[in-house]
Amino acid sequence: MIATDGSEVSMRAAEMAIDLAKISGSKVIAIYVVDVPRLAHLPGYAAIPGLKDNLTILMLEEGNKAVSEIESIAHDVAITCEKVVTDGIPSDQLIWHSKEMGIDLIVMGSTGRSGWNKSMIGSVAEKVVRHSQVPVLIVPGPK
Repeated sequence: MIATDGSEVSMRAAEMAIDLAKISGSKVIAIYVVDVPRLAHLPGYAAIPGLKDNLTILMLEEGNKAVSEIESIAHDVAITCEKVVTDGIPSDQLIWHSKEMGIDLIVMGSTGRSGWNKSMIGSVAEKVVRHSQVPVLIVPGPK
């Protein structure tokens, strides 16, 4: 399973996961989680009419684009790719989907779009590593 947020780091992770899938004869599942709780903290999220719906639509579109990019890379090397776009708390959704889908390995970037400190592991990655029941491969970003 490839966790993506569309960032450069998550695309590096996707390329590595696809390489591993090719070597092992596996398929990949690309997953994007719309971080609804984080969106809810934006000023005016619930108060400004239409903002909530418009942001959700934009995030779903971004998610579809991110998983479609991974699907395209996988297709180019003849790897089957399933796409999942969902919402919720990213770490919780990644862990839940890994259990529900019988995932063997979660591959994700060390930091995502927020990338608050390039020398530290991101909060989503850290939570997944701590709570996952399957191995997690963390791919570092460029130095």
